[in-house]
Amino acid sequence: MTAADDVRAAVSAAVAGSHGAIVGWRGPARRPWSWQFRAETVGARSGRLLVKVPRWEGVGTLEAALVAGPQAASAGEFSALGEIYAEVRASGDPGLTAVVPVAYVAAVNALVMEDLDAVSLRLRLGAGRGPAEAVEWFAGV
Repeated sequence: MTAADDVRAAVSAAVAGSHGAIVGWRGPARRPWSWQFRAETVGARSGRLLVKVPRWEGVGTLEAALVAGPQAASAGEFSALGEIYAEVRASGDPGLTAVVPVAYVAAVNALVMEDLDAVSLRLRLGAGRGPAEAVEWFAGV
């Protein structure tokens, strides 16, 4: 089995009870901060999941990340996602949304969340725009 197969197997087992069977996978896609997988589920909560296996300095491959084992920073990030989700949900603001955390799979150090089809806060705040473009964008908000 490859490292990607290990991630798929561990995540499939972890979400089977809450989201049903995973019927399709894409990835992993290498990002600057993680390896990302996308999964489609059918069953209890059919939908799309985003699976992130964090990367960090000195860990250049997915295989090396899995060998390194569970990371406290990853568990902490998952916990923070849960806290943010709870606060946003408690606010009752229909215009505000947050990522729905699903599972932290320690065996492969993976964060699993429902795939959020929305404009990220980073893009909403104008990251990647020049200063003049950002000011113009904020003026229209």
